Amino acid sequence: MKQQLLGILVCFSLTACSLAPVAVPPMQQYILNQVPAVAVSAQSRHAIVLVALPTTFTPYETTAIAYTKRPLQLNYFAQNQWGARPADMVQHLLVATLSRSHAYQGVVAAPYAGHANYVVRSHILELREVAENKAPYFQVRVHVDLLRGADGTLLAQKTFSAAVPLANPSIYAAMQAANRAMAEVLLAVNIFCLAHLTV
Repeated sequence: MKQQLLGILVCFSLTACSLAPVAVPPMQQYILNQVPAVAVSAQSRHAIVLVALPTTFTPYETTAIAYTKRPLQLNYFAQNQWGARPADMVQHLLVATLSRSHAYQGVVAAPYAGHANYVVRSHILELREVAENKAPYFQVRVHVDLLRGADGTLLAQKTFSAAVPLANPSIYAAMQAANRAMAEVLLAVNIFCLAHLTV
């Protein structure tokens, strides 16, 4: 009888151990927040520029951070994610970058009910770490349309791309490279807007 009771207790103890909660590492969040240093415009245009909320290629609509180790095979980091949707971060950065140039009467973010002379419309095409070889890098690619605010006429369009190597194979290095790549794209977009938004 004692042996049976001991066996039951041992079995109960093992079952309790197997049901103990497994410690899950906390999710780490990262943001794109590097605004490039831009030259201050010598002449301010009497124009309001509206920055629309970017649209996003489907794999990057999530807060999950994407990476590829093989061509055409997109994966997501399990314990790391963006602190906000890529579209929201990019819109904020575009507004901050264009505002920093002091080239316009105002730069506003959609939704906006007032009058705007121009609209900057963008589409996020790529936002991922590429680790397909021994030299990983972070790739950012954004398409931009410049529209006349009054009637939506397309004034200019261009796709901007930047790839920045990772200093080491860590998520921290990947996020540093992501911010540097996005800053390169933002700087190029600012120059593009200065060239075409001339009123």
